[in-house]
Amino acid sequence: MDLGTFRCACLVVLAIAAAFFDLRERRIPDLLTFSAMGIGFGIAGGECIYDESLTPAIPALTGLAVAFICFLPPVNLGWLGAGDLKLFLGIGALVGAPLAWTFSLQAVYNTACVGAVMAALMLIWRGELLSGLKRSLRLFKQPKIEESSEGITLPYGFAMATGTLIALMNAG
Repeated sequence: MDLGTFRCACLVVLAIAAAFFDLRERRIPDLLTFSAMGIGFGIAGGECIYDESLTPAIPALTGLAVAFICFLPPVNLGWLGAGDLKLFLGIGALVGAPLAWTFSLQAVYNTACVGAVMAALMLIWRGELLSGLKRSLRLFKQPKIEESSEGITLPYGFAMATGTLIALMNAG
């Protein structure tokens, strides 16, 4: 098994495990996310040693940076949990060359689309589509979500896992 296949296998296992935990427990374990980051940087470190160059570390760092830039603001605003950020940091670290920028951005885009569909379906299911849309529009006026704020929460790890798997299918 080459490293590209190993990276893909790790991404698939990470995505499935994260979706399972987030749907079942509404949390993503640190052991899962930090293991993914460790494996991603371990592979990159091994490639750096083999190539005698730091160049193989760039895709892992790029994926991590894209995840951090895209998901830190929503975490700071209370829109996402820290586990969601750590999950995408793990996904970003696992992404290898030559996929780093395009794959990471595609996974973020897919995640946003899946999350939007999940939110709409959940609001329709609960009969709260209009009130949910109004709450969403209020976020533009007051982006910070208060702790006592009413509304629904999504298992966004499932959306991230699905968005990542879609990007992985499109990459291969």
